[in-house]
Amino acid sequence: MKKYSHIIWDWNGTLLDDARLLKDIVNNLLIRCGKDPLLDETHRELFGFPVVNYYIRMGFDFTSYPFEQICIDFTDEYYSRVKECRLRKDAIKVLSTIRDKGYTQSILSASRDTSLARVLEHFKVREFFEDVVGLDNHSGGTKLDTGSVFIREKGLDPTGVILIGDTVHDFEVARGLGTDVLLLDSGYQTRARLCACGCPVIDTLPSVLQHVTDSG
Repeated sequence: MKKYSHIIWDWNGTLLDDARLLKDIVNNLLIRCGKDPLLDETHRELFGFPVVNYYIRMGFDFTSYPFEQICIDFTDEYYSRVKECRLRKDAIKVLSTIRDKGYTQSILSASRDTSLARVLEHFKVREFFEDVVGLDNHSGGTKLDTGSVFIREKGLDPTGVILIGDTVHDFEVARGLGTDVLLLDSGYQTRARLCACGCPVIDTLPSVLQHVTDSG
């Protein structure tokens, strides 16, 4: 018997290896404000959702640099450079294996849906997903609301769904949706933060198959 009927993937940091790009752009914004750039590990300790709190933790002053403008500046640079990134190692192989075993897959992302669609087409992975669910803005809000609507409208039984991500927020979203969750290390947050959630944490994408499929 199959463990799951549907797999929900996070995109940024999970399938797309863009954590370094995120850190580089944020450091550019910090330097613009006269602040010191962050090292990789420090950035992974600070990153989280909602994004507004993440920027506060990094020391941005919204009175001199409004949050809305930060989001615009970040987004402009991100989408001008996203093609510098690559998919995580073995991403295509894993997505293909899951599809060939008869599972359905979707993406649930905090990226804006229109921008996300273009990026998926560029990286030639759109064909693997029945649905792509993003947000209607660039402010990096919670995925719980959009995920709840998706689960309900698709008529999915949450107990037959697993969410695969790379952040504590993905764990929180899965808990709110009632699905299982699997977290992938080396994305946006430190392994220690992921392990503190108490759910399975894996090191590589091929390990997903051992948790998701009936025969590994």
